[in-house]
Amino acid sequence: MNSNSKGHVLMLIESIYVKKSNTKKHILLTIVSVVMGIIFLKSYNIYPLDLYLLFMTAIALLYMVFVILLNKVYQLGNPLLITNKGITIVSVFNIEWKDICAYSFNRYDGISRISYDKKGAGITLTLFKRGGFSKITNLTGHSIFCVYGFFLNNDQINQLINIFNSKAIKRDTLRDDLIVHR
Repeated sequence: MNSNSKGHVLMLIESIYVKKSNTKKHILLTIVSVVMGIIFLKSYNIYPLDLYLLFMTAIALLYMVFVILLNKVYQLGNPLLITNKGITIVSVFNIEWKDICAYSFNRYDGISRISYDKKGAGITLTLFKRGGFSKITNLTGHSIFCVYGFFLNNDQINQLINIFNSKAIKRDTLRDDLIVHR
């Protein structure tokens, strides 16, 4: 677990995704690894050396992509922990309070465009950190909390506002979808 999760938990928000069992992940990786080993051993006698090396490189790259995507899918469902030390998505993301300069709430009408699933719509948290590239997002520019399935109800929003106020972190009202701009 990340260092923030060792602090006192102020709030826990469950993801809309169901946490997948790591046992299935390990079984799948073992099966794919055995199949890859068999392919490596059998293809050595079939192809000339230069074609064999090209073939094996392509298979190794596909295997790495498979492992990365499998890890990403199996990280969905981890809870969001708000602690006295900072904010953590277990085994995915960690930020300390001193590194956060602002926050806002944003509305998403469905994350099927940016996620692995058609689930999810609603209000999510967006954080802004100190320094360059201040908005904490994924590569598509959407809040990391939206992608991992953290959508908030009114009680959670009010509780988060109170926590951020107690840490003297300002709300970015210009980028906040819950504030009506006139």
